[in-house]
Amino acid sequence: PGRLLEACARYLKPNGLLVVSTINATALKPASRAFFGREAVHPDHIFYFSFSTLCQLLLRRKLIPKYFGTFLYPTVNRYVGVILSSLISRKPGLADGILFVAEKSIR
Repeated sequence: PGRLLEACARYLKPNGLLVVSTINATALKPASRAFFGREAVHPDHIFYFSFSTLCQLLLRRKLIPKYFGTFLYPTVNRYVGVILSSLISRKPGLADGILFVAEKSIR
């Protein structure tokens, strides 16, 4: 992941922004599945990140975090989606994914 960020940063123009989304290591859905002995992981997801680990990775690659956000994947049950959205608005660390926007350090 670090080398990927370095490669992306090389192509950033001055004031350019890097936008990346990733799965959240502290997401509620995978944690609740693990409680029941299940793990549902997309085959492309071989790393999990949290707000803290993403921030550290960015800073180590001389990228300055400007904005963090979260997102939820759609749910099968509409009511579950409403409940999850309400919970995530209060506890964003439980969201399915993390979005970050960063810019290249001028140092």
